[in-house]
Amino acid sequence: MKDLIVKHKTFGEGKVCAVEGNRVSVSFADAEKIFSAEHFFDFFTTDPETAETLKREIDAELEAERQRERERKRKEEEEKREKARLLEEEARRPMVERREAARLIEEERLRKKEEERAQEEFARRKELLEKLKSYGFEGFLHTTEFENFRKIIESGYLRSRTDLKNAGARFIDRADLRVLGNTDTGIKNFARFYYRFGTPTNFDAHYSRPVTLVFDEALIFEKDVEFSLGNAACYHSYQTKSAGIALECDWACVFEEGDPKKSKYLPEQSKDISEDEEKKERWKRMFAKVKRLRNAEFLYPEKVPVSRIVRVYFPFKEDMEEAKSFCGASLRPKLVSDISKFEFFRWGAR
Repeated sequence: MKDLIVKHKTFGEGKVCAVEGNRVSVSFADAEKIFSAEHFFDFFTTDPETAETLKREIDAELEAERQRERERKRKEEEEKREKARLLEEEARRPMVERREAARLIEEERLRKKEEERAQEEFARRKELLEKLKSYGFEGFLHTTEFENFRKIIESGYLRSRTDLKNAGARFIDRADLRVLGNTDTGIKNFARFYYRFGTPTNFDAHYSRPVTLVFDEALIFEKDVEFSLGNAACYHSYQTKSAGIALECDWACVFEEGDPKKSKYLPEQSKDISEDEEKKERWKRMFAKVKRLRNAEFLYPEKVPVSRIVRVYFPFKEDMEEAKSFCGASLRPKLVSDISKFEFFRWGAR
């Protein structure tokens, strides 16, 4: 289904990215656009075989969407009948009892609604986790200096910047002070993680003895976690608790490898672009978006216990051996020396 070639009457040739419900996402040379599935072939042409494959996929998605709508209406009808039954019972009771009954009914209705919402959110988070894994996701990643790692193990927690500040803790800070100064205070209340190795932020930081902690993927199901659809320090990035919204993020761009300036999501920097100020500015905006997406973050409130660590990567074997001296027996088997996880880093003095 993915990457089928189609041609729009106005926008030209593009690749089908996804078919979800009544929407078809198509990536063109300069942008990704969403079209109505029902009227898709009114605007697109393609070869017969591709058209047949696409039509089957669209029909299946539309049928699934109709099924969801039927299920929603069925639930609404059930709620109406149940409410009518309860109201009929209330009419037979004294006023005080009826008021109390109405309060209890409303509480029960809200409880069921919250339960359904929680179940839906859980399903969406499972779906999001599977999508992340399809791009090679190992777990939630936090990179720090070796001495900070020692303190994390000693304290038993990876803490948010605010939590560390309130505790008067001292640590080696590799954050860009200009970026940090513009970061929303609320973001500093979270422990922050990346989804991938080799983010542009890691590349820009100058580590001397970096350590990357990989935390349990099951953190995604914890209460009050948030998904930042881009670098959380950037005001253009959107933070949400909804996995449904997070699923709409362009995860292919988030996990894209290589130099961001050579991203497939950018037009080539031809002579034509370099001499055209408007095109140059447009290229810069698109590059900023790619870089921001590659820095997408997972936010965990306050602090995470080190018991949730599933792996720790070191670029240098001697650092891994030293870490064994202060890591407990349960953590030692999870220590791994692998320089390939740090290939995009700029190194400071050791």
